[in-house]
Amino acid sequence: MKERFSPTASSLAHAAEQFLGTDTRPSRWLDGGDEALVLLVETSAGPLALHVSPSWRIRGELEWAHSVVRHAHRRVLEVVAPIERRGQTAFEWQGRLVAAFPFIAGEMLNRYDPAQRADAARLLAAIHIALSDFRAADGPTLM
Repeated sequence: MKERFSPTASSLAHAAEQFLGTDTRPSRWLDGGDEALVLLVETSAGPLALHVSPSWRIRGELEWAHSVVRHAHRRVLEVVAPIERRGQTAFEWQGRLVAAFPFIAGEMLNRYDPAQRADAARLLAAIHIALSDFRAADGPTLM
């Protein structure tokens, strides 16, 4: 029997196919997206997370955030950068911006575990060092 997905998940996966240029099949909604919806999809290149921004997020703001992430990723491989297609890191779906990221399995930080806190502090320090020469002091373009 063919598995059924919600119309929302199927619609989002179809929009992602257009952006990514690959078959995309919805898998499940992920928790922990704070202000966003996050859908795990399967592709021939492996699993991806589709991050659906809130409706009030504007393209300039999202592109600026993605430029920060891409800059940090060059020196800190643990930073996961969005997938870029045709010079874009996001596509529109139902009036919202969506970015595709490689899916990285993981767990939430256990703030009571001193080893995890130390690892997180080292990673944050590495990210700060990597961003020390980032030259987008003007911040996001709000248009």
